[in-house]
Amino acid sequence: MRKLTCFIAASIDGFIGDTSGDAEFFTRFVDAEFLEFLKTEYPETLPTHGRRALGLDDLENRRFDTVIQGRASYDLALDIGVTSPYAHMRQYVVSRTIKDSPDPVVLGSGMPMFASGFHITDFAFESVRAFGNGTLVRRYARKR
Repeated sequence: MRKLTCFIAASIDGFIGDTSGDAEFFTRFVDAEFLEFLKTEYPETLPTHGRRALGLDDLENRRFDTVIQGRASYDLALDIGVTSPYAHMRQYVVSRTIKDSPDPVVLGSGMPMFASGFHITDFAFESVRAFGNGTLVRRYARKR
């Protein structure tokens, strides 16, 4: 069985966007130090159009080969004309409302990723890295 690793940008209180779904405020934390960290440790988390703009198309994926995103996140890419925001990985968009899409298969319903009753207490804190801009990267691993 493959190891599942999850990478999520979230505020300290667990939100991935404001009440309208906007997550633009996260970009203010991407300074030179944090960008260098992402290029070195998590290059695949940079969207394809961002990698191209930064001249980083040739970076190999280090930790991830698949991205799962919600409809609202996917809409942000579609709004700027990007139909494949992570072309360097397998991409899945999870949505109950998308009817037509330019690229991904739309399920509309099916088996949830986590059954209700999923407990984060099954994970243990491993490490934290703090950046000068206030960003924290925390790592957790499943307890054995």
